[in-house]
Amino acid sequence: MENIDTIRKIANDVAQRMKLEIFDVNFKKQKGRSLLSIVIDDPLGYVSVDQCERFSKEINPILDAEGDIENYILEVSSPGLNRPLRKIEDFARFKGKLAKIKFVDETGKNVSVTGRISDCDVDTGTFSMEVESNTNSYEFSKVISANLVIEF
Repeated sequence: MENIDTIRKIANDVAQRMKLEIFDVNFKKQKGRSLLSIVIDDPLGYVSVDQCERFSKEINPILDAEGDIENYILEVSSPGLNRPLRKIEDFARFKGKLAKIKFVDETGKNVSVTGRISDCDVDTGTFSMEVESNTNSYEFSKVISANLVIEF
């Protein structure tokens, strides 16, 4: 079962039953052990420690029953407070939150800005951010990377 696609399918099945989403799955061998890291997401908000624990308890017996992973450690976590924004839908979901984006501007130059997500149109693939009291529009297709910014 060291096939990452098989692991991802099992994780997706468990996540769907728990009304969660899989954000990422990584499988690495290190020092004679295998580390299976599964990052879960809650489409209704942030992931709690309790959700991570419940997911771990749900998936662990299924992974053990497959029997193909020897001596593995399972790590279940959330994307974190400064989570990456990977899809245009993430900008819609986190409207009102502070984000840092790196994108390619009209001249082809890489630019980085931090601002508050003010609007998002999933259909057109555009979003707006308030940056230094100005509202600027961006095309998601030009985004190199984007993360939420932790606010204290």
